Amino acid sequence: MKIEIVEFYLSKDKSSGTVGSLHIYLCDYGIDIRGCPVVRKPNGKWLFFLPSKTSFDVDNNKEISYPVIEFTSSEKKQEILDFLKENGPEFVNEKIKTTPRRAKPVFKSPLKKGASRLKNRESSLTYSVKAEYTP
Repeated sequence: MKIEIVEFYLSKDKSSGTVGSLHIYLCDYGIDIRGCPVVRKPNGKWLFFLPSKTSFDVDNNKEISYPVIEFTSSEKKQEILDFLKENGPEFVNEKIKTTPRRAKPVFKSPLKKGASRLKNRESSLTYSVKAEYTP
């Protein structure tokens, strides 16, 4: 099966451990698969998955995962995962190196030293407004 890695997209959420997602193309079948999660473990090992959706199973009281795309042949699925495991890390590392990172903005407070105490005092004050209601 001829497989191409089309693009890698960096994740904005760093808390889940997901580095990003891959867009792959299965040339023999003319199928685009987008959103293949890429995870990098703390030990440096890369993990690649086919896209899936999660849902909550009320009967079993736990979260379950449903595949977005599934192959009837487990050999074909394994072939794709083996290809990603073999070629994915190099592709992802190259994309991460060439993707420009946005600099974090540095915010400087326009308040002077004494003004910050005044601002804190004002925020601690409570105001009540009497409103009339007419139906």
